Amino acid sequence: RNNLHVVLAMSPSGEKLRIRCRNFPALVSSCIVDWFFEWPSEALQKVATSFLCDESNVSSEKKDHVSSHMVLVHREVTAKSREFRTIMKRQYFVTPKNYIDFISVFRELLRSNIKKNDSVTSRLNGGLTKLAEAADAVDRMQVELREKKVTVDGKTSEVEELIEVIQQKTKIATESSEEASKKQEAAESQAKIIAQEKAKADSALM
Repeated sequence: RNNLHVVLAMSPSGEKLRIRCRNFPALVSSCIVDWFFEWPSEALQKVATSFLCDESNVSSEKKDHVSSHMVLVHREVTAKSREFRTIMKRQYFVTPKNYIDFISVFRELLRSNIKKNDSVTSRLNGGLTKLAEAADAVDRMQVELREKKVTVDGKTSEVEELIEVIQQKTKIATESSEEASKKQEAAESQAKIIAQEKAKADSALM
């Protein structure tokens, strides 16, 4: 029992510590209170670096800049909390837990944004692949179109020559038909004359 030691860690922010000390005076009278003051900048830098070391998507140089910025932000918030207490007469606690939460939120946002960027990059790469495939297909179709155009041009020339031959033969056939019609008309005229002469001759013989 003499060697039993109990360690209680409590945050000074809020009303909980005040209420517990009022309800349990032994927390103050029978305990050794060890107040943890602000972490120095070196400690804040090491904590941030330790949390960021697992982020493989961030280079070492950027990790140093990010950790330095985190230290700067935390120190500025701490300074503003003192200014707030002086002006507004109200206490706003900035604890190391806030700093660790700040780092955790940053890491979550970092991973979320990296995931989004990877998704967008994948979609863009897929779109670029489709565009490249479409360009290759267009090139192939243009080559085939040029080859088929040569074939079509050759066939067109043959058809035009055939049409010209048909037109010439049609013209000859039309001329022959007209000539035959004229000869038929002349023959019919002669036949009428012969019939008339025959009728005259028959009447003369009677």
